[in-house]
Amino acid sequence: MSNVYRLAHYKRRKHVFCFTRPELNQLLSLYSQRVIAGDWKAYALDHEGGVAQFSIFSHARAQPLFTVIKSRRTSERAPRYSVLQGSSKISQSDTLSGALAVFERNLKLVSP
Repeated sequence: MSNVYRLAHYKRRKHVFCFTRPELNQLLSLYSQRVIAGDWKAYALDHEGGVAQFSIFSHARAQPLFTVIKSRRTSERAPRYSVLQGSSKISQSDTLSGALAVFERNLKLVSP
């Protein structure tokens, strides 16, 4: 049996706010370098409500080590990029490469 879909319903849906292909390439390039180094093990993508998130995990069941957030600005067209470590914001920029520059310092978890 076939289904009938009304195209008018799809036109009314809001545009999903997500990472673009070049942004995903940049994120996955950084992620693969850190996986090879043994620092990171898993990632998750999420997008809803004008925010796209790329979460990085050390274990599949753990809380994210870092979260890269692309958020929609209300007054301007360009998005804002932030990097969170837990609930603390460690980097914020108008460009993804600017926000990811924090990882060039080779952040590591240090225990006392």
